[in-house]
Amino acid sequence: MQIGKYKRQTNEVKTNKEYAALLKEIEESERKVDSLEEAFISEMLLEDDIQKEIRAANLKLSENQEKLTREKEQVFRKKQDAEARAALLESQKAELVPQLPREQVALYLRLLHNKGGNALSPVTDDFCATCHVRVRPQVLNELREARKVILCENCGRILYWKEKPEDKAEAEAGAKAD
Repeated sequence: MQIGKYKRQTNEVKTNKEYAALLKEIEESERKVDSLEEAFISEMLLEDDIQKEIRAANLKLSENQEKLTREKEQVFRKKQDAEARAALLESQKAELVPQLPREQVALYLRLLHNKGGNALSPVTDDFCATCHVRVRPQVLNELREARKVILCENCGRILYWKEKPEDKAEAEAGAKAD
């Protein structure tokens, strides 16, 4: 380019002043070329880094999409299982409700409506699990025997006895020992 032109002109100059001016032009042009080459190399390295980041981001995106797909499938299966379980429970309910006394069903439906869809409360560790009020020992005994419907004295929900896992294990161990 211009550097080659300047170098050819060095052979044609007549004075030292012209020669020095040409050398200065050559040096300045070489500095510009070096600067442009460094900038070009820097841009190439930057492009390489950006390409690596893009590949890493695409890989991460692909992994996340696969993970999301698996999670969607898992949620869909759980939803199907829950719907099947709900359908089974509804059919069992349809079979069992006619066998219950009408006044108990009416009480349950009234509480269900009045208590925001939560008519029942388990008794855990001698407390109503909904309002956390201690249940009297006599009521606990009646609940264990399950002879009649008992309402919580505080929140008014139907109480039911919920065996602790360790109670079930002890009962099973006792049954096996006999």
